[in-house]
Amino acid sequence: MMGRYSELSAILPGILQEARERGDHGAENSAQIWLLVLHLAHDEVDRARALLIEMEDLVQRNGSMMYQGNVLAATAMLSFYTEPEQALRRFFAEWRPVSRRSRTASTEATRCWELYIEAMARMYANDPGLSLGRIRRIAARLQKARDAQFVAQSLGLRAALAYRLGNTAEAARLAALSEQSFKAADYGAY
Repeated sequence: MMGRYSELSAILPGILQEARERGDHGAENSAQIWLLVLHLAHDEVDRARALLIEMEDLVQRNGSMMYQGNVLAATAMLSFYTEPEQALRRFFAEWRPVSRRSRTASTEATRCWELYIEAMARMYANDPGLSLGRIRRIAARLQKARDAQFVAQSLGLRAALAYRLGNTAEAARLAALSEQSFKAADYGAY
């Protein structure tokens, strides 16, 4: 994802439109989450909120929890951006219970997403000293996941921790490793 915002901004609206025309809800949902990230990167909060409403509508129309994970992640990202001091409270009060009620809550991927969102909520919380140990433990757990995406996310978390602790050289090294890991795992949007 690093440095590719212009490219994604140019192609994602077309990908989203094509997915809608084909009725490919999985591709639509994936494109929506990336478009939401781009809106936030460009400080377009209203557009991100509107897209989140579309994502929630997609889940409702299809009666499926399959896309709920992306809605949960999008809700968390919007919250991190607009009300970071509330992110950790909302994780425990709202997001984790939704994740645990979903039909896929027992899968490793769902648990890893839940851990990743918790780590991000802790990263944005205003009491970083109390959360750094937990974020390190989450990064270590994600590093052991069978899904290469979570291994790459673990490296990204470790990069964010290094940056927060003032070690910019280590942060840059870990961020580059994270990006390489995403590419190696064939996560093309990164």
